[in-house]
Amino acid sequence: MKKSLKNTVLLALAMSLTFCAKNDNPTAGDDPITPVQNSALMKELTTAQNGWKLSYAVDGVTGHYQFLLKFTAEGKVSMLSDLSATATPTTTRYTTQETKEGRVLSFVGQNYLHQLADVLQGDPAKDLSGKVYQFLYLGKEGNKLKFKNLLSNQPSQLYFEPLTATDEAQFPNLAHNIVPLTEHTSHYFLKVSTATASPTLYPITFTNRVLALQGTTVKAPVKATSNGIALVPPLTIEGKSFSDLTRSGSTETPTYSATVEGITVELYYSLISPDVFNANDYLAIVNDEVSAFVHLESSFKNSAYTSKPFHDNFLAIDSEKTFNSITLRFKAGNKVDLVIGYKFPDKSSAEAITANATYEFKDKKLYMTFQSFKHPLASSSWLKPENRALLDLAFERLENLIALSSEGLYIKNTGEKQNDRFIYFFQSHSKPTFYFPAYALKKL
Repeated sequence: MKKSLKNTVLLALAMSLTFCAKNDNPTAGDDPITPVQNSALMKELTTAQNGWKLSYAVDGVTGHYQFLLKFTAEGKVSMLSDLSATATPTTTRYTTQETKEGRVLSFVGQNYLHQLADVLQGDPAKDLSGKVYQFLYLGKEGNKLKFKNLLSNQPSQLYFEPLTATDEAQFPNLAHNIVPLTEHTSHYFLKVSTATASPTLYPITFTNRVLALQGTTVKAPVKATSNGIALVPPLTIEGKSFSDLTRSGSTETPTYSATVEGITVELYYSLISPDVFNANDYLAIVNDEVSAFVHLESSFKNSAYTSKPFHDNFLAIDSEKTFNSITLRFKAGNKVDLVIGYKFPDKSSAEAITANATYEFKDKKLYMTFQSFKHPLASSSWLKPENRALLDLAFERLENLIALSSEGLYIKNTGEKQNDRFIYFFQSHSKPTFYFPAYALKKL
């Protein structure tokens, strides 16, 4: 095995373009080597006092991935990247060769540059998978070293910039600021606000660190900064140019924002996913395909579609008792009945309390307005003196359910079925931690 590895290294030294296993030993570089180096390029690489920083991007395809590199005269390179918030330095080998193209810097062994093949999606990953990174040295520009990536057909150039002590101290912030966007993309939205109009929301994609607004042609490569993220080049929104968004708020799901001449752009995390945000499944009610939705506590208590805040605030009565069901029954004339059921211990079946409301759909969301309660019959268990507190609680829960739709309820068909009935998902816009599933009843 060691003999094979040595042969691979010798082959890398002899050729300008070579291939290595994608999963090379990450500790390759522990053993000193004496490569046939190009002394002039090696001198450039090793004389930087603090090392180098590299911002790696493929023009028009990816955003920016940033690296710190420190080269030694023994043919080793230590590297850090902003690929992960928990990154630790890798130490692998490098070579500097004189080839027919010119002086070439090759990275041998599994380091953070090689891990780009695992992180990138689509064609960029295919271009990098299983290959030795090789940069053709093009000379100096001021105090920068200029290279061309021999693995890329793009004409773009790469620059090694001298690393400062401040750069190195702030480097952990880069991953800290950009990784949340990568890990939670499906729950991030871009909100554009003005002083005179209602905010506009855009679901986003964030593939290969390129921010794109769904449903538009607007997109921008992104680069992590010590204070948040930068859009490179700047993004033009409402005629204003936005280049830097500052991070604030939560550690795991921060907000990124900027204001330019009265226009505020805010990239924020929401519990409402774009799949729910964009859903047109409310049309099943508009088109009279569905007449009612039923949430049964016994069926959905442990469902992933039922949030604890919803169960605790709408179904739970105390530590032992719960309401049995909540039903939304849609009627002609944009009227809807909200029904809550409870099985009294001395009864064989549940009894219900009903609230009457009107409804409308706006921006793909359901809005309801309270009208009145339908009081139970005189013979109902609800009217027994000992059940008065429970009756008041039922009225309160129904009013609160209507209030939950004050800024709209999203409606999404999950595509799942139970007992041959589709399960729909409801989520409040104003209180997105409140969500619940319900069986759809077809209109007869």
